[in-house]
Amino acid sequence: MSQEDPKNLKVTPVSEIKEKSKKLIVEGIPTELPSGVVVVLGRPSLTKMLKDGVIPGNLIQAALNQMQNKVPMTAEEIKASISVTELLVLEAIKSMKVVVENPKEDELGLYENFTDDDRGFIFQYVQAGGTDLTPFRPKQ
Repeated sequence: MSQEDPKNLKVTPVSEIKEKSKKLIVEGIPTELPSGVVVVLGRPSLTKMLKDGVIPGNLIQAALNQMQNKVPMTAEEIKASISVTELLVLEAIKSMKVVVENPKEDELGLYENFTDDDRGFIFQYVQAGGTDLTPFRPKQ
C-alpha cells in the first residue's frame, strides 16, 4: 500500500492492472531460490485452484487450513497439507516442467531437484502475494 496521501493518489488504468497481474500471476518473474537455482515463479491463487478443481476434494480442508494459517495437528492433516503445498509449488513454477514422481529426461522432480527450503520458499512466495513489496514512496 502506498504511503502517499490518499488525495494525491490516482486510479491505476485497467490496462496497467492487466499487464502487472499477467506478469506476476500468469507469466511469473525470475526468482532465486535458497539453493541458488533460479526459476520463473508465478503467484497462482489457492482460492482459484480450489474453485477450478486443481486441488481435489479430499484436500479442500487442508487448503482452507493453510489459507487461514492454521497449524495442522494430526499426522493425516500434515500429509494433506504437504499435498496442497506440492500442488501449489507445481502450479507456481512456470519455467520448466516439475513433477512429484518419476521425472522424465526433460522434467525435474519436486523432491529430487528442489530442497525443502526451496519448496518452502516457493510456498511462502505464493502465499505472500503483494505483502512482500515495500513502499517506494517515502511518507510525507
